[in-house]
Amino acid sequence: HIPVNTLRDLTKQGLKLLPVAQGAKLSMDYAMQQFLALCKKEADDLGDSFISLEHLLLAWSQTPDLPPAIVSFFKQQGFN
Repeated sequence: HIPVNTLRDLTKQGLKLLPVAQGAKLSMDYAMQQFLALCKKEADDLGDSFISLEHLLLAWSQTPDLPPAIVSFFKQQGFN
């Protein structure tokens, strides 16, 4: 059993710490580009032609760019 409410709250707290852009052109930073490339690699490795939730989760488990609170949460839940 994973406490989804705790994960949601940690995610919301992390999002509040990110910068906000208004009236500007949005673009992806390097970390996001690398994350999406990792998602694509996971899909390719599994023989899938599209990226789905399972590929996002697999990539998420490998990215070094998660906030420490989220990493700690997953470790407490037994995900390493």
